[in-house]
Amino acid sequence: MSAMKVLNMAKCLELLEVDMSPAGRGPPAAGHKLLLTKIAQVVKVSPTTIEIVPNSNSFSTPILQRVNRFDGTLQVSKENNTIKVVMQPVTTAQRDKAVEDIKHQISFFKNKVKQSRNNAGRVLQECGLEEQALAELTQGLDATMRSFVDENCIELESLAESVMTMGLDESDNAV
Repeated sequence: MSAMKVLNMAKCLELLEVDMSPAGRGPPAAGHKLLLTKIAQVVKVSPTTIEIVPNSNSFSTPILQRVNRFDGTLQVSKENNTIKVVMQPVTTAQRDKAVEDIKHQISFFKNKVKQSRNNAGRVLQECGLEEQALAELTQGLDATMRSFVDENCIELESLAESVMTMGLDESDNAV
């Protein structure tokens, strides 16, 4: 998630679900959470500023609360009927942390797939199949798993590359 925030905060905000329970009546009932894009317009007006225009004034408070809870580093304010969200410039440290998070996810993913492969291999052996059938199934399983891991790791590595190739920001220049 940190990589997504670094790359595209506007998209992260669009994917937020906002609690739309009636005011003062406790927690929302099932089905009273709506995507932010269903109840407001989300517009990126500059690299560090996003404006959220609720479809109704009654949506302003729940949206304001949800955006504040989503990320405490955002500067959220209400100006007339518009909620203004100002993001801090992305620093090298944030980019490095996002890349480390992605590398951790890749490692975790590979380990999970390896465990799944071992469990699947064990199940195949316990089935009592003929050696040739077992060998063919194991070979197919290995090829499918390798392909799956390669495709997903390439996607995650591409995300890490995108994070690292982002332009320098003001805080980098100040160092």
